[in-house]
Amino acid sequence: MKILVRNIHKKDLWVIAQGSALGGFLRFGLEALAKGLGVELPLATILVNVSGSFLIGWLAGSWAQGGPTIARSYRWHFWVTGFCGGYTTFSLFSQQIVELLHDGSGQLAGLYVSGSVVLGLLAVWLGFSLARSRAESEAVYNARIEYYDRRKAVLQWEPIYGEGFLRWAYGTSIGRLTVRLMVQRAWFSIWYGWRMNQAASRAKIEPFIQRFRLDRSEFVEPKGGFAHFNDFFYRKLKPGARPIAGGLDQVVFPADGRHLAIPDLDAAGVFYIKGQAFDLKAFVGDAALAEDYAGGALLISRLCPIDYHRFHFPLAGEAEAPVLLSGSLCSVSPLALRRRLAILWENRRVRTRLRTLRFGEVQVFEVGATCVGGIHQTYKPGTVAQGGEKGYFSFGGSCVVTLFKPGAVKFDADLTEYSSQGIEVYGQMGEACGSARV
Repeated sequence: MKILVRNIHKKDLWVIAQGSALGGFLRFGLEALAKGLGVELPLATILVNVSGSFLIGWLAGSWAQGGPTIARSYRWHFWVTGFCGGYTTFSLFSQQIVELLHDGSGQLAGLYVSGSVVLGLLAVWLGFSLARSRAESEAVYNARIEYYDRRKAVLQWEPIYGEGFLRWAYGTSIGRLTVRLMVQRAWFSIWYGWRMNQAASRAKIEPFIQRFRLDRSEFVEPKGGFAHFNDFFYRKLKPGARPIAGGLDQVVFPADGRHLAIPDLDAAGVFYIKGQAFDLKAFVGDAALAEDYAGGALLISRLCPIDYHRFHFPLAGEAEAPVLLSGSLCSVSPLALRRRLAILWENRRVRTRLRTLRFGEVQVFEVGATCVGGIHQTYKPGTVAQGGEKGYFSFGGSCVVTLFKPGAVKFDADLTEYSSQGIEVYGQMGEACGSARV
């Protein structure tokens, strides 16, 4: 109760008071109108009482569980709760009850009042319980993104580009509806990509570098500077900026980013949060091919907008021509994937078969995302080198997924340990992340 009271602000009380006054006024007005028309209102009053009480319980549960932060996302409930609360409270002292008492129906009036109160209390309890349960789920979905930086050997919080929009888009009902109707459509990403190709977007480059503390000494910067933001976004790096640490028996990260390793897809229990299952057939886009990788291993390499956005081959071998798998374009941030892992197999992606000496056949996928203007392949089918450039993403967050057959790879211990907890490991392209099983 102390938590609940502490989290209610004067502004909230004023909004509730306004709703209560209007609810009471409307209750008497409707009763007068109903009486003039000869209509009885007991059932309607009880139904509104239950609804209003449920909302009161819902708000109380939200405040008690999540405090002001969660309460803000239910701001409209303040007014609705006050309205329904006022309506039902004034119903208990309405002319209807007075008339029952006046007619000598005291027992019926008492039954009406007590029944209304009991139903109201049950509705409050139900609303409170459901709200607390939902708030607990929302706390998991909306938690800050934590990752392990293997170079610094520390856990860190991820700085999220466009965090406010992402939390609104995937953390609210109206935001998710907007994503479904607009943001995930190809035209939205094409339009945003076009904006990032305009000369005016150059003004965003320097503030972006400063805000996220990027090391510009690594950049290959053309004379006269980058032509537009996208030109900067898919920039190349200087030779030696990403040394390749692998070999025939080792696999390296295919891109800069935060990596999640799944040693056995059939036994996986955590994909960003517990309880989500990976649909391999849907992701691969070929049922027969997916059968060959059932129970295999998966490495998800997620690139944030602040990362170097060229992707490379994790292994040397013979690469076939890429295969485009059509789909939508939703965010691949954990803020979105925690709610819907299916984004990975619903988004547009490119599949490439890579035949290797020690790891057998490996499938490499590039997955598009919101505002990714395109997945561009720069390699030529045939023999490729480990760490050789495969392509680049235009503006936006995105990811590379490397799929291994069962028993082909053993991921590094730190990658396996943190991934089992749903925590990604930050690593740069070229760093070793696993070895071939002997």
